[in-house]
Amino acid sequence: EVSVVGDLPRLAALALIERYLGGLPPRARVSDKTLNHLRTITRPAGPISVEQKVNVRTPQAFVMDGFFGTDIQNVRDVRLLALGARVLSTRMNRIIREEKQLVYSIGASSQPASEYPGFGLFSARAPPDPAKAIVLATALEEMYLAFAKDGPTAEEMTVAKKQIANLLDQLLKDPEFWQSRLAILDYRGLSLDDLTDAPAAYQRYTAEEVREAFARHSRPEARFRFVILPQGARIP
Repeated sequence: EVSVVGDLPRLAALALIERYLGGLPPRARVSDKTLNHLRTITRPAGPISVEQKVNVRTPQAFVMDGFFGTDIQNVRDVRLLALGARVLSTRMNRIIREEKQLVYSIGASSQPASEYPGFGLFSARAPPDPAKAIVLATALEEMYLAFAKDGPTAEEMTVAKKQIANLLDQLLKDPEFWQSRLAILDYRGLSLDDLTDAPAAYQRYTAEEVREAFARHSRPEARFRFVILPQGARIP
């Protein structure tokens, strides 16, 4: 579809379209296969563990711990990992921030792979005090292992579903949300039903489904851990 907006006669607008757009060569319709040959990258095998010291002005560390997640086309796993991220964010705030006081603010996020298949990210990241960086990374790893084993509680699922429902209620009323999603729907291999079905779908998922999806993606070969420390930092 083509739209021309402006203070000009209809025939003049048609002439511009014919001249500039009508002269374009034919091309295949955009689909989820478009530019596939440019978007294929071999993912490194894990577990990946990097500890690096760098020269910085601020004596602060950075920790990122997680695993490679799902692709955007796997709608079910996208949703299940999103619920898992909500639950873990609440846990991290309570345990890591309030109880252990390892960092001021932290939460989990799940970003499905879109441009580069296989590179979805489920992670938690935060800038702790250098002396607490390794302890924080270890605490996150322990939390992931526990979640993969036991999953969320019924209460945690109720809270996470309410959070998702409130978010979707706002997003689905926003024209910009629809514009951004519809613009890439075919390119990402998604359907309109994937958008309209989301509110009901999230409410149907069980705690066991969330646990199973999390455990399946957080296997050792998909895990990564990055600890960046300021040069000269002393780690207990």
